[in-house]
Amino acid sequence: MSDASLVGTPYLGRYLVATTSGTTGTPAVFLHDETAMAVYNAIGYTRAMPAFWRIVTTALASRARETRPAERPVVSPAPEVPRG
Repeated sequence: MSDASLVGTPYLGRYLVATTSGTTGTPAVFLHDETAMAVYNAIGYTRAMPAFWRIVTTALASRARETRPAERPVVSPAPEVPRG
């Protein structure tokens, strides 16, 4: 942890090292293996999906409001027939 050139390099070739600042009183060092990181990533993606789908559906709804195909006539009105 004291050598900044090793940032991003797995500890012992296998572990991600994370530290806390100790704001609750005790600093901590955590080691995470590849399986733990896969679980954290899956949880993060799962938690982000509702926000992603909210963005997608909002964009689609906005686009639907802009086009409003139901308000456009499908067939042109019949031409006026001259009387008389």
